Amino acid sequence: METADTREASAEYVGVSPLASEEYVIKAMPAILGTGDMIAAYIVALFFITNTAIIATGGTAALTYMLLGAGVFLVPCVIATAQLGTLFPHEGSLYNWTHKALGGYWSFFIGICLWLSGVLAVVLAANAFTTLIQGLNAGWITQPWQQGLLMVGLIIATAVIATRRFRAVQNLINVIVVLTLAAVVITGVAALVWLITGHIAASSFRHVDDWSIAPANFWLFGPAVLSFLGIISPLNMAGEITDSRGKQGRSIITRHLLWGTLIIFACYFVSIFALLVIRGQAVISAQVLPFEIIATVDAALGKFAGTLMAICVLGYCVSAAIFYTYSSARILMAAAIDGRIPVSLGKLNGNRVPANATIFQAICAILITIVIFIIVIFIIVPYAINTGASPAATVSRLYIVNAATLSIIWTIAIAFLFIDITFLYWHDPAHFRRLRILPMPLLWLSVVVGFVACLANIVGTLYYSWVPQIIGRNSWWYIVGGLTLFCLLIALGVSLLANSQADWQNIRT
Repeated sequence: METADTREASAEYVGVSPLASEEYVIKAMPAILGTGDMIAAYIVALFFITNTAIIATGGTAALTYMLLGAGVFLVPCVIATAQLGTLFPHEGSLYNWTHKALGGYWSFFIGICLWLSGVLAVVLAANAFTTLIQGLNAGWITQPWQQGLLMVGLIIATAVIATRRFRAVQNLINVIVVLTLAAVVITGVAALVWLITGHIAASSFRHVDDWSIAPANFWLFGPAVLSFLGIISPLNMAGEITDSRGKQGRSIITRHLLWGTLIIFACYFVSIFALLVIRGQAVISAQVLPFEIIATVDAALGKFAGTLMAICVLGYCVSAAIFYTYSSARILMAAAIDGRIPVSLGKLNGNRVPANATIFQAICAILITIVIFIIVIFIIVPYAINTGASPAATVSRLYIVNAATLSIIWTIAIAFLFIDITFLYWHDPAHFRRLRILPMPLLWLSVVVGFVACLANIVGTLYYSWVPQIIGRNSWWYIVGGLTLFCLLIALGVSLLANSQADWQNIRT
């Protein structure tokens, strides 16, 4: 395995000089992340435990779609990420990789899409936290301003935590991941106890039709893919991995992808299976879908276990908000150091973390929360249109729409994993073959299958409602499509403003 040779070859791969952020991070930021840290980050990034109820509404076929999503999307993404991550172990992940493959223009565009996905992931985590609170007691935070204020408060709190010493923050993430895995174990035990005590499974697993893919459940592919979209997020901190450019760093990257993927799939399978066994069709009529994973444990093991489950799941929401805040802030930091956005966003605080980028990230998440999820959905829609939905149902529907919007924008960015590999090979086939980690036929199969899966997810998420019993196809298209366009326009406006400010700074200097 190459070390120094790989560094030199990577820098000259497509005839471009190394980005300034590549060397800056190595010199200025502590390399503290080991295999355990990266696996923990991977679990937080991918295991959206509150999304399992959305998938479970599809019945037993949900397990089929999870297998399909893992085969045609997750595995190709793991292969592509491992290849690019070991070739270019630099801060910013896809932003850096796309610069090597396609140049500055496309890397900036993809960096913005990836960063926006992180902002929306923070909002989604805050939304999930609010939804769970509503599920615990429908009498709490019943007013739109209260729900929005709770989300904003959580975003601010997690941003403050993310500016602390990175080792301490990562230790906190590691602890919460243990609680999250404990929640999965509790869920699995609940399903076993339910069956052992003589209860009949609430879903049928006996007939082939129960597992079949059919037009009526095509929409399940979207939530299945969303479950795996955070795959590259831990590598936004690739420059902070121990010995990131050496043999140990390369091993950390591949090991966390391998073991993390196995753990993630097991977690999803156990959680969805438990929901199908205990709740079954009752999930479809649930007023607060994300809360169903807690209701599952509560029904089988009682209130005490349900309370423990609620604490674990709420903890996960907090950890997800923290993780995506500091992970996405690294993209802003790298772009600032490279002169793509104002340099102030690349400055580190006394804890050697990008505090300015973290604060800017939080401000953007708060603005999106206020504009979309308070003014538009919580004020204009409920008061201009009488939907008849309870506050708990409204916040639950908001969560689902937000998740679908995130899925589309994130998939646009993820598709460039496969585009980058194609162009890197095209630029220098011999060099790529020397540095490949798997046989070329397997790499090409992953590129083709993964890219097609990305296209299918974008089209399918726009076309098929994730909650057809609540939001019809026509309304879904306009709501999710409009929200996606709105978020992309916000990102475009922010990027143009930031880029022009960076250009002005470069002219002055």
